[in-house]
Amino acid sequence: MENFEKNETLTNDKSVEDLMSYTLGRQVVIITYILYLCSCLIPPLAWIAIILSYVNRKNKYEDFKIGEKTISGDILNTHFNKQIRVFWFAFLWIIISLLLCIIVIGYIG
Repeated sequence: MENFEKNETLTNDKSVEDLMSYTLGRQVVIITYILYLCSCLIPPLAWIAIILSYVNRKNKYEDFKIGEKTISGDILNTHFNKQIRVFWFAFLWIIISLLLCIIVIGYIG
């Protein structure tokens, strides 16, 4: 999220709620990326990350203004959708790789 000067204030309570929602959503995105990274060593963490992505993808993050700057809430949903796509694409290739290993090793052995 962009850095804002201290003298910039939010215009109303709805903007404050939207900012808090956006900040929480942003933290979940970061946590999900960290879980995906750690899943290289501990594979079950990827399943936790995909569940977080699916749960938070349904949230509607509203656009909000701070001063003259507008922050779009859609970017978080884009991150969640991309995380879900990458997970299933990687999962598909893991399955294909395992099947090919079994076939090739079975053929050679």
